[in-house]
Amino acid sequence: MKLFRWILIAALALIIGVPGAAQQTETGYAQVRFFNWVMDGPPLRVFLDDLLLTDLAYDVYSVYPGLVTPFYVPIPEGEYTLNVFAEGEEDGTPLISEPLALYDGEVISLAAYGAQSEDDVRLFQFREETIPGIHDLQNASALIIVHNAPSAPPIRVIEDGTSLVESVEYGAAASVQADLRSSLQIVTSEGGDPLAEIYPGLDQTGMLGVLALVEPPDAAGSDAPFSALYFAHFARGLTLIEADLPLGEAVSFDLAVGERARFTFTPASDLSVVATARGELGLRTQDVTDPVLRIYTADGAAVAFNDDLQRGRRDSVIGGLTLTAGQTYVFEVGSYADLYPGTYTLLVSEPSVTDGGLILPGDSATVTIDPLGTRVRYTLTLDSAALVTIDLRAVGDGDALLRLYDEAGMLIAENDDIEGGVIVDARLAGLQLEAGMYIIEAATYNDTGVGEFTLSVAAE
Repeated sequence: MKLFRWILIAALALIIGVPGAAQQTETGYAQVRFFNWVMDGPPLRVFLDDLLLTDLAYDVYSVYPGLVTPFYVPIPEGEYTLNVFAEGEEDGTPLISEPLALYDGEVISLAAYGAQSEDDVRLFQFREETIPGIHDLQNASALIIVHNAPSAPPIRVIEDGTSLVESVEYGAAASVQADLRSSLQIVTSEGGDPLAEIYPGLDQTGMLGVLALVEPPDAAGSDAPFSALYFAHFARGLTLIEADLPLGEAVSFDLAVGERARFTFTPASDLSVVATARGELGLRTQDVTDPVLRIYTADGAAVAFNDDLQRGRRDSVIGGLTLTAGQTYVFEVGSYADLYPGTYTLLVSEPSVTDGGLILPGDSATVTIDPLGTRVRYTLTLDSAALVTIDLRAVGDGDALLRLYDEAGMLIAENDDIEGGVIVDARLAGLQLEAGMYIIEAATYNDTGVGEFTLSVAAE
């Protein structure tokens, strides 16, 4: 596989407080997020030392327009090595390997971008505290402008013919507070055609945006040698609603803009659970909710994260999660970018096992898996030894999972995909079984699916 050219741009921003909003209570942590802005590159796996920061199985790419807000992971302050791998290449040489220092209270955004090429690794780190005048966002939004294009002369940024900043040189940055509703043009200090243009969408109080002029790999001599990267986040301090979590009972709560609800749970024994966050009622005029579910250990280490269960379905679901006895976990529910107020619910429960009845060799059965976390068990009795094949196929969309247990409940075999990631029906083929009773369990991958499936058993 070819190496990829990258530029890594890091924009660090302090979380800003507002009156009446409680600050994050953790100390000793930085909040870290990562953007994948590689137009034709692979999915990325990003590590801080041995800690998986994020697994971007999709590209997050936005040059114009767009407000892109990936989510933060709390990381203990300290010195780290940031390693970025192409998916599936984790045992090889990282595409990026750079030292990264994290400090208490910082919020750091990391963005990789570029195009397929041979070898061009760049690192740009920007620390917000060097820029005056952006630490009071109670009644405004702010934009940081970063010049990171070596071949470009000093730049200025224009909105509707009005210059916002003047003469920003390469390697420098400037900031402006404004209610930015129109597109922005980056031009040279002498004027002329725009080098890049972007719509920031900073039309809500308390937003912090970062706009960077960059020079993509192999851009020299092209018709468009420069481009703009933009990302933003809600810069107010987060109000945390904290409570204990009852297992198996849905809890309902209201979230305002900038609020998250946190629930703690300590299992008495090892548990396999499914966690589901749903938005019930939006408080905006468009009546939209968009939950985001995060799970941490009590010391702040990230365990799992989910935004949308699948494209077009905003429920956040984390399944296939094993909780360790005596370990305290924090289940945190917020909204996308902390900007969608409304009524939300959280349900954390063990998978629900129901009895599907008897099934004989040569039989088939329709299996209904609903709600999330449902597993259906069938009893299979063999009068004599046989070579057995068991299939579980979705009627429509669905990612099936099959398990086979002996009479004592010991797992004999398990299958998720007939062909990994391609044929997501499940099959247990060529099982040489002795006479006796067996339990077939029909489920979905990580207990995160619903729908109808067809279960069939063949024996020779």
